[in-house]
Amino acid sequence: MAWLIGFAWHLPTGKPTLGALWLANVLAAIIFGLGHLPATAALVELTPILIVRAILLNGIVGVAFGYLFWQYGLEAAMLVHFTADIVLHIIGDSIAKAIRAAEAQKKSRTSSPSSQP
Repeated sequence: MAWLIGFAWHLPTGKPTLGALWLANVLAAIIFGLGHLPATAALVELTPILIVRAILLNGIVGVAFGYLFWQYGLEAAMLVHFTADIVLHIIGDSIAKAIRAAEAQKKSRTSSPSSQP
């Protein structure tokens, strides 16, 4: 994307300007956020606020991944994306399930009738 934007917005040497790189990064991040909408739709019904939230949160992360790509290469961006997915989807889900189970157990203890006569 920076290559395409760099055709119109470039330095005298022909390289894209810093602004072109950031514009490309932000546009790619928005596309990254849009790419996560089908997964969100599989979990909940999409509403306008939920769509904005999904694009914004994934877009912020997408800008970070884009910066890593720009500075360190594709492998760095892919490694951080993979690591973030592991943390959020596996470890995060395990923690959330454990918390929900503990809350359900605590609720069942407080709502059960007393065994005293």
